[in-house]
Amino acid sequence: FASYVLPLITVPYLVRVLGPAGYGTVAFVQGLIAYFTIFVDYGFALSATRKISIHRNDVKKVNCIVFSTWTAKLLFSIIGLLILIILVISIPKFQENILLFFILYGTTIGSVLFPIWLYQGMERMVYISVINISIQLIVVICVFTIIHRPEDYLRYAFLIALGSIVSGIIGAVLAYRIFHLHFYIPSLSEIRETIKEGWTLFLSLASISLYTAGNAFILGLFTSNTVVGYYSAAEKIIQAILRLLSPITQATYPLLSRIASESKTMALQLARRILVVMTSLGFTLAVVLFLSAPIIVRTVLGSEYEHSISIIRILCFLTLAIGINNVLGIL
Repeated sequence: FASYVLPLITVPYLVRVLGPAGYGTVAFVQGLIAYFTIFVDYGFALSATRKISIHRNDVKKVNCIVFSTWTAKLLFSIIGLLILIILVISIPKFQENILLFFILYGTTIGSVLFPIWLYQGMERMVYISVINISIQLIVVICVFTIIHRPEDYLRYAFLIALGSIVSGIIGAVLAYRIFHLHFYIPSLSEIRETIKEGWTLFLSLASISLYTAGNAFILGLFTSNTVVGYYSAAEKIIQAILRLLSPITQATYPLLSRIASESKTMALQLARRILVVMTSLGFTLAVVLFLSAPIIVRTVLGSEYEHSISIIRILCFLTLAIGINNVLGIL
């Protein structure tokens, strides 16, 4: 919860200080970088988590899974960086913000480093919570300290990227010590197997992310950064609310994976109970967002973002749809 709620604290300040154009510029670039992060994350968040949860008592096997996954993510990140270089060199619109693109690619590097799938598979989620809360608190403090004008959007991007990379480094170092990992170079067959196992899950997750993660980027290709700012500010609020559903899925996924390997009947019974909870919660959040959209915009974003009210009212129904999808499509 904290990893998404804490950044939301900075939104009222950032949208006012950076303005729709500055905030929209960062959101536009983040939209493209989000696609690279999706590519690098692949299906490992689910496939590696599931595999580790099943073999959690086999230290050697877990070590092999961890380094096979890390190596695959590293290879994907290198491919992604090469593609980004080609894009920013060949597309004039991207050249305007070339530095911003490479700064924010740091969030993708952070995703490579942080083995959240390992902590989830071993059901040691408290470490993820402590790391995320600590880093996000520091980032929030830095935002209020050094971001004061529209021209500071590069500093804002740097804080986002740095926070992601530092979290990744700390998460990786702690994983080494907590789970007694030792350096291991996986074979090509092990890497291929890891990629193959995550393929169908990647297709499932990417098909959703293609029309959610990069909306600001797609919008920015056809409109101005100011319009992107109106949309992104509203979407930021919706995403923060949607992320309240994610920890429920993340926390129950390893448990359900382990139960499913023992009893399909028991797994389905648990899944039905989770479905009721997620549907009820998603519907309640949608109603609250629809009715309170004007108050939320004027309080959180300010009068300059009146155009964001209708966007929130359209997007609010995602809480119900994604709540159900998290169970039927993922769990």
